[in-house]
Amino acid sequence: MSIEHSIHTTSTAELKAMLNDSMALIEEIRIELDTRDAQSREIEKLDTLMVEARPRLQEIRGFFALVLEELKARRGPHR
Repeated sequence: MSIEHSIHTTSTAELKAMLNDSMALIEEIRIELDTRDAQSREIEKLDTLMVEARPRLQEIRGFFALVLEELKARRGPHR
């Protein structure tokens, strides 16, 4: 039985109920898609931050290496 045939034989009240249910489902789908899009954008931001942070970690390591060298130099030769 085709959908067209079942629509023609369905009561007006049932058609309205089906339409209301469909509209509610479509709204739920839109909300879910919006949520997923927002999550994807957040993940992309985190990925970007991680990529940008890697070179900075090297800079930080370099800074601490210099600090350690300076502290060792101030302390003098090993005892």
